[in-house]
Amino acid sequence: MTRIFKLALIFFALLPITIFAYGTSGTLILKDLLVASKMIAESVPSVLVNKNVPGEIVKINNIEYQVRYFSFEDTSNKLPANITFKEYAKNKNILEMHSTHSNPLPGIEFESFDFRSVNLNDGVYFSMALRAVKK
Repeated sequence: MTRIFKLALIFFALLPITIFAYGTSGTLILKDLLVASKMIAESVPSVLVNKNVPGEIVKINNIEYQVRYFSFEDTSNKLPANITFKEYAKNKNILEMHSTHSNPLPGIEFESFDFRSVNLNDGVYFSMALRAVKK
């Protein structure tokens, strides 16, 4: 086999694994999450994770999700001290942001929202992950 053919085989073999592990377009919209979770909507920037958010059960589009992780931090120290995450999202025009779907291991699926998806370059870090509750 030629080297180019081998490289093409490796690329196309690894592409699906990369997509499933690292994410594709998800089904949730940030504004719907902020309506469903008052705790996330009203969170203010902090260097510490808001301990009240992880574990919260929210219902979006008739599906229950458990919030597995949430963080909102202003590393630039330029945001007003008491700005809520909802106000920040509205000011930055990201309320229509779609989640990213990831499947890091078989049977484990997450919907997440992350600052890297919108490339605002404003020194604000936000990240959250949700997992559908199986009954």
